[in-house]
Amino acid sequence: MGAWGVGPIDNDSAADWLGETLEPVVARIAATLEKFEATETPLALVDEVRVAAWLFGRLDRNFVYDVNVRLDHRARLAKALAQCETDAYDMGDTMWSTAIQEQMLAFGKDAS
Repeated sequence: MGAWGVGPIDNDSAADWLGETLEPVVARIAATLEKFEATETPLALVDEVRVAAWLFGRLDRNFVYDVNVRLDHRARLAKALAQCETDAYDMGDTMWSTAIQEQMLAFGKDAS
């Protein structure tokens, strides 16, 4: 067993278990992105996009996500959040616009 730390997920066995357990969640995030990108009314899916981005931020690790899928999801979620923020702002909904802006800032920090 390979280990790179003493944390509960800092070893190969735990990382494999976590990755397998979260496969349906990763698939759900992908489905949410596909649904968002195909819709004519993106703002109607703001709740789903925001929770997908929030959850992604907690799962953003190489052993949970294939690195290429992870980078793809991160870019697409950032774009989706930006679209929702723009739409909310354009509709004059400053409460939603501000909330999404704050989430976008946190999402960017998750990447570092």
